[in-house]
Amino acid sequence: MLEQLVTLDEIAQDRTPADFVVWFDEVLERTRLDDPALRRQILLRQGLAKPVYEEVFPLYRLLAVKQAAWSGRRFRNVLGNQPYDVSVTPAVAGAFSFLEITTADNDQAEAVRMEVFEEKGTVSAISPVTWTGTKRTGRTVEISEDMQLHSDTVKRKRDQLVAAIERKSSRDYPAGTALLVYFDDYVAFADPDDQPVMAEVLAVTRDVWRRKFCALYIIGASGRRLWEQE
Repeated sequence: MLEQLVTLDEIAQDRTPADFVVWFDEVLERTRLDDPALRRQILLRQGLAKPVYEEVFPLYRLLAVKQAAWSGRRFRNVLGNQPYDVSVTPAVAGAFSFLEITTADNDQAEAVRMEVFEEKGTVSAISPVTWTGTKRTGRTVEISEDMQLHSDTVKRKRDQLVAAIERKSSRDYPAGTALLVYFDDYVAFADPDDQPVMAEVLAVTRDVWRRKFCALYIIGASGRRLWEQE
């Protein structure tokens, strides 16, 4: 289980961006085991896998891109119910001191998709998911086998990104908090033709997030693409 590979105390240490990337590379290497129980825990985001893959991993992707620019600062994941997910030191004028993290496309449909993947070993990454029933009483799941237009996938990701920014911007945070939005960019926004849609996301949400945050970072799961506004 993941709890045997990484501890809460280890996660809670503050690190420079470069040290954070090296450390989490090592954590990911520890998870590359032929262990069905570990694989299931990670896929279904059970136990420690939820904060590790929804808070620590997005920060890892961001710091891998920004490690040179932020080399003089230290980052620490803070797990719990406080109004931020990462504290940043030392305080620097004009820079954020806290980071709130959210995943735009990790909704109930994606959770059901991962249940099907864990059970069958294969699943469409982009087809719509519908279901009846509950996990406790038993679900009947349908995942469309129809061809999906890339433009529809991009639009769905666009809507999820906008909704995530709006949802997080409806709450209160300490002064000097930035927002990090993480999403699966393997299926959208890798194509240069998709970039006008991301520009639209940034344009329509700018006045929304600026009411609560001092900066916005949108990072793809691949780690290859970062969009930012300050």
